[in-house]
Amino acid sequence: MMKGWLQNNLSKIKEALFKTRTGLQSQPVPTKDLIIEINDDFYDDLLEKFIKADIGIDLSEKIVSNVRNKITDQKINKSKIQIILKDSIRSVVGAFHETPLQELSINGLNILLIVGVNGSGKTTSIGKLAKHFKEEDFKVLIVAADTFRAAAGEQLDIWAQKAGVEIFSPPDIKKPDAVIFNAIEKAKKDNYNLLLVDTAGRLHSQTNLMDELKKIDAVIVKACHGMSSVKTLHATSQQYEKLIVLDATIGQNAIIQAELFSKAIGLTGIILSKLDSSAKGGVILNIMNKLSLPVKLIGTGEKIDDLAQFNMNEYLEGLLI
Repeated sequence: MMKGWLQNNLSKIKEALFKTRTGLQSQPVPTKDLIIEINDDFYDDLLEKFIKADIGIDLSEKIVSNVRNKITDQKINKSKIQIILKDSIRSVVGAFHETPLQELSINGLNILLIVGVNGSGKTTSIGKLAKHFKEEDFKVLIVAADTFRAAAGEQLDIWAQKAGVEIFSPPDIKKPDAVIFNAIEKAKKDNYNLLLVDTAGRLHSQTNLMDELKKIDAVIVKACHGMSSVKTLHATSQQYEKLIVLDATIGQNAIIQAELFSKAIGLTGIILSKLDSSAKGGVILNIMNKLSLPVKLIGTGEKIDDLAQFNMNEYLEGLLI
């Protein structure tokens, strides 16, 4: 059911990476036939640009070293350098990180647990996901499990209306894990096949928040396991993803956040938001290099359709060309 995901994916990614790509370019108006002299200044300049793009010092050095090993000529045209750069990045970072969002079946219950700190773009990402999957004919229910901030529920309700989906936000239930439990019961009763779960995003260093997330995770795991023995619509194809929304503009701090949340509940992937607002789009490579965690989706703008499924080839096209 993922075949309809943003047919203009590549153009969206290219537009979102404009600021990063501009910083990586050595010439104001680069051309494919431009001949570039290869010397120590070229490699120093390349390393500096990679670091500024937030690819990270260690990873940048590894990529540049790989590029050195691949270039044997003293002069080379820009188009060939682009090919070498892409090959070097792929070989250093590794293709195994290309893990797309799980195939979600309309004949089963799918749950996407969305975590992240306040201000990361979590609510916006949920709205974009809801819109996309509704258009893929899923019956979507947004679950408001952040019971600590009234504003969180209000913002989520606005995005639910934009996406044209229902929201589950019971005013009489204050415990987030209880909200999840009741949402799953509602899904079974009313044949929803996708739950998008919003969670609290207070400071990630707070122990009580992580304990809360662990309880939510336990409820979902137990519910999905229990459904496997029940002959209902949801007896098969249960998919459960735990995705963290990270703000691309915060660079290295995104890696720290991902590490902490993953330690608590074992994340399955990342949604990188606000890519269009950042000159640090290289952080995607750094995240994948440092964590055994794939970037699955990227936010490419503020509109409800501005969400793209991550693809390494498309990303490198947008980053370097």
